This record gives sequence, structure tokens and C-alpha cells, in this order.
Amino acid sequence: MKTKTYGLQQETRQYLRGLYAYGRELRGGDIADIDEFINGCKNIDVWNGSKFWLFRNMYNMGTGSTVVCLNGDSSYNGVLVNSPTWENKGIRSTATGSPPPHIQLGNTKKVRYSSRNLVYMYICEANSVDNAFLMTCNYDLSLGSSPGEGYFGTSGYMQWGRSQVYKSVSQSLSLNVPYFLSVGLQGSIALSYKNGVSKMTASPVSVPLTDTNSIRCMAMQGGSLEERGLNGVMSFVMDSNRNFSDIQQRNLYLLYKTTIGKGLGF
Repeated sequence: MKTKTYGLQQETRQYLRGLYAYGRELRGGDIADIDEFINGCKNIDVWNGSKFWLFRNMYNMGTGSTVVCLNGDSSYNGVLVNSPTWENKGIRSTATGSPPPHIQLGNTKKVRYSSRNLVYMYICEANSVDNAFLMTCNYDLSLGSSPGEGYFGTSGYMQWGRSQVYKSVSQSLSLNVPYFLSVGLQGSIALSYKNGVSKMTASPVSVPLTDTNSIRCMAMQGGSLEERGLNGVMSFVMDSNRNFSDIQQRNLYLLYKTTIGKGLGF
């Protein structure tokens, strides 16, 4: 049974209260998009066991350094580090720095180590060649040239865990185009999806992930780890400790692009 109060999902109301605590109120149409997305996630059974962050300015803070978690738990709120900026399409930065501009998502190391059956999903728009959009709980300057658990790049690479790299030409991304992407591990198989369609599976090499950093979202481009900068836009991040079927992956993509992904150009 879905819980609604005054016509909105209970989780929608919790999210709105979370935004209000930071002085932010959303418009009616934007609230409706969020409510429809949450309801749809429940209907296709991807809500439980997952955390969501909306990076488009109309659906989140739109200013400042806080990113409120859609699930209503403030311990998962994110923080913008080294000044990436809010835009209509998502959070952008083209600067370099040490560390690179990025979004650090709170409390996600607890999700990360509760299970190895994890799925990452996000939207990206790359604005320069060899731009790789990362999701990682392994980012640390001390890790040298091996950051990240999973990423996609314009050169078509997917990485799962440090030193586990697979290449799929069909996964290569075009510049200035939004994509709904996921990488993950289901049992003993590493996999990736693009716009709800399976693109690659591989048998991963077992490399323990031992650091305890929370997930950090960034786009990395050239140079040493300390010099890599963000050049692009990230619109949405989802982290889950569950496995999703091909149908769930497809339905989530369709749900996103008709609700909180409207106007991105899918």
C-alpha cells in the first residue's frame, strides 16, 4: 500500500521538508515530477535498498554546497567540494584542483560495504574528449592512478574496482549528449547499461575494496589525479545494494526521462 498525505507520497513530503530546512521551496510542477518519480520507483520495485540524489537545480537546492538526498535521510546528503556549480541540467564544473571539483555523497560507505551486488546509475553530459564520469568510494589522493569503482568515459571504458578495467566500444559516449548509465556487479558478473539497454558483461577479477571513503561523483580529464578536473554535467545519481533485471533497468530509464529527466534531450 502506497502511503500518501495530502495527495503526495510520504517520501516526497519528507524530501520537501529536508529542502525547507535549508530554506528551499519547490514549485508545484517540480514537486509533481518528483512525486511521480518516487511513485514509479516503487511500482517497478527499485526504491527499497536504493538511495537517490537529484542534481538539477529545480529539483534540489539549486545553490550552495548541500545536495539533499531524495530518500529523506539527511545523513545521506551530499556536499559540493571545490565549487562545482548548479545548472538547469545538473551540477557542472570545468575547473581543476586538488582534489578535483566533485560531489561527495554522505553515508554511502555504509551502502557500499553491505553487499557487493551494487548498481550505479547516473546521467552525464561530457563536454570534452576523454572525459570520464566517475562514481567512486575509492577516491583518495593517496590512491594514485587507481581511483573509482565504476565509470563510463567517451573512450568507452568501464571500471569495476581498482585495477579492474574492461573496454566496450559500443559503450563509447558522444560529447554533449545526455545518457542514463549504470555499472554494477550482479553476483560474479560485472555489467553496464546505457539508456536502459544492456551493453556489456564481464567476469571481474577479485580485487578487495578496502578504503572507507564515501561515494564521490566527478568527471576526470587528463593529468595526474591531483590535476584532473570536472568538465561536464551530472544530473542524477542512484546507488543501490540490489540487483535489477533488464526490465527494471529499462523501466527506470523510461521513468526518469518522463519525470525528473524531462527537458534533458533524450
